[in-house]
Amino acid sequence: MVDHSPKYQSESILAYKWPAFFDELGQTFKGKPIMIEQGGDLLLDDPFIPTASLDSIAFKSGRKNKFVLTTSGNQGQTVTINHLTLVWAVRDSDGSIVAVELISEMDEKVVLRFSNQ
Repeated sequence: MVDHSPKYQSESILAYKWPAFFDELGQTFKGKPIMIEQGGDLLLDDPFIPTASLDSIAFKSGRKNKFVLTTSGNQGQTVTINHLTLVWAVRDSDGSIVAVELISEMDEKVVLRFSNQ
């Protein structure tokens, strides 16, 4: 994980837990503002500027480990990651998830930042 600040704790999510983790993540943050950083570093000290609201998260395990996130609103988009290999969850001091970093087999990286407000 890029951010090593003591106010955040990062943990690797084991692959067999991904389906349940993504299901819970989608339910927890559905309709809430998120920020998507494709290919960038996770800088949690930067201001949170949401790009859209989370609509859904889908994950299909198997040979492709396909992750699909959709957002709604004026800047609605779909983010797809095939061959997902690493998932990092970043939690604040209260244990709430503030970000998730996804890394594919081809070293493609997407960081999802969440607002707990």
